[in-house]
Amino acid sequence: GKVIKSNEKKYQELLEIGKKNATDFYKNNIERVSKKIFLTENSGFNELKNITNSELKIIEMYDISHIGGDAQVGAKVSYLNGKKNTKQYRKYKIKVAKKADDYGSIKEVLRRRIERMIEENEEYPNLIILDGGKGQVSTGVKVLEEFGLIDEIMLIGLAKDKDHKTESIINKDLKELK
Repeated sequence: GKVIKSNEKKYQELLEIGKKNATDFYKNNIERVSKKIFLTENSGFNELKNITNSELKIIEMYDISHIGGDAQVGAKVSYLNGKKNTKQYRKYKIKVAKKADDYGSIKEVLRRRIERMIEENEEYPNLIILDGGKGQVSTGVKVLEEFGLIDEIMLIGLAKDKDHKTESIINKDLKELK
């Protein structure tokens, strides 16, 4: 009874936090970071298309949230042609990774997502954005390599400063764009 209810409530809250974090990513970070780097008046999405030299039909963003290391969840936010694609938003309960293991959680979520895409013959995203720096990106790169998708899917991470503002973009080669 009560325990399950409170756990469900906790997961619900986490999902909301995760979705909000992942959505805030796009609004605050992509737009701001791309403008900061390229100093243009172009929209963040168009700028991103220029930077990546890609159509960017599908963008997926991943964020891992937890409450004090407990009840970890991953959230995926998806964009189709630069617009939110809420039908593709997902919550992932972390099943395998240990408490507060951010890298393990990212690995688990990305593996599950890619396995599903392969199984269901879904179109791959053009770009995956992770909330995090070099550690998160190198974890993501390993997963893409594992599935032979390293050249198919672009991957970047958004490294934050102590105030949780995006400080730089980390690319697949772990190079930092300030």
